[in-house]
Order: sequence, then structure tokens, then C-alpha cells
Amino acid sequence: FVSGGDLVNGHASYAYGFGWLDLGIKAGLIGIECVPSAPESAFSPDLTVFEFEEDMPAELFDKLFEKTNRYQRMLTAALSSVKTAPDIESPLHKFAESIAEITGDYLDSGREHLAAERYVNALAHFSYGYGLLDGAVRCGHFIITGNRDLFTV
Repeated sequence: FVSGGDLVNGHASYAYGFGWLDLGIKAGLIGIECVPSAPESAFSPDLTVFEFEEDMPAELFDKLFEKTNRYQRMLTAALSSVKTAPDIESPLHKFAESIAEITGDYLDSGREHLAAERYVNALAHFSYGYGLLDGAVRCGHFIITGNRDLFTV
């Protein structure tokens, strides 16, 4: 996207992909030793530091505004369209609950950024949360109860 000049989709895709990558690491599917010299904290973004400069070119504002608001709606719908899949006694149930909680935290922080008109950061938080949840659905940690079209299954 970026090489084609589409900075909005490039930004959203980066954060979304990072959500998938982080899910793979959190789930133990990807070992951090696969990424030489990367500190473990690099793969568990803290809400307070997972932020970007608000420097999107002015001519992309309409696209940024539309996509940010759409991703908020999509993540809200996606989060309410799943339930944990593993049995309540399984350790994976607790893991799925933690992914749902983290996703909810990113939805909330994205809303805070949106309310403050920090659209670049709002989009990043919505996209990261969406990627994290989508990856968890794909890995079988959640059952889709509605809106299947929101997921990559």
C-alpha cells in the first residue's frame, strides 16, 4: 500500500498485521527467538506506547476519517460476534478471555483517540485489536456467533 501511495491502508495494514503477529507470539505459535535481537516487549505493545505521530498528509484526511470510523464499527461488531471456544476448565479458555479483554482495551483506547481527533492512532488501535481478534478466531480460540463476513475464516 505504502509504495503505491496509500498511506492510510498501509498504516491500517501494519497495525492489523502486528495484531496477528502478536497473537501468534502470545499463543506460542511463533517463538521470539525467530526474531534476532528483538526484545520481548516489542511484541506486546503497551497501550501507552503504541502510538504514532499524527502526520498523515492533509489530502488523505477524508480517507483516514472514513476508515477509522469504519474500523471502529467493524471491531465493535466483531467483538460482539464471538464467544470463547475452549472449555471453561481448559487453560485455553483463560487465554481466549485475555485476548477478548485486550481487544476490548484496544477498542476503548481507539475510541479515546477518536474522541480526541487523533485519527492515526485511533486507526492503529482499532486495526491492531481487529487483527488480534481475527487471528484468535482463525486459531480456534473463538466461535463466530454472528457476522461471519467480518472474519478471515
